Amino acid sequence: MKERGFMRSKKSFALRYGSVVPTENGETLDLSHRGLCFRCNSMPPSREIVVRMDTGDKVVDLIVRQKWIQELANARYNRYKIGVELVQAPKNYHRMVQKLVYH
Repeated sequence: MKERGFMRSKKSFALRYGSVVPTENGETLDLSHRGLCFRCNSMPPSREIVVRMDTGDKVVDLIVRQKWIQELANARYNRYKIGVELVQAPKNYHRMVQKLVYH
């Protein structure tokens, strides 16, 4: 899917996030080479957060910076939608996104 000039994947993965240690649960909504969007039950405690994403066959650790937060109205679960940009990501994250977007 191409929007806003970059390719992204709508693949959903379970994740955990936190300011130093990932302790809160969330779920990805979309991924790109520049960042990701996820939904969760509580707002991150700080602007820069650690994300541990479980892709099924491997775990990917990311450091991200919060860009925006949207509170979801009438949501029973996952009350927030959060957009983040990558600060630090391993090469296997970029390879995974490449594979999801183009294959």
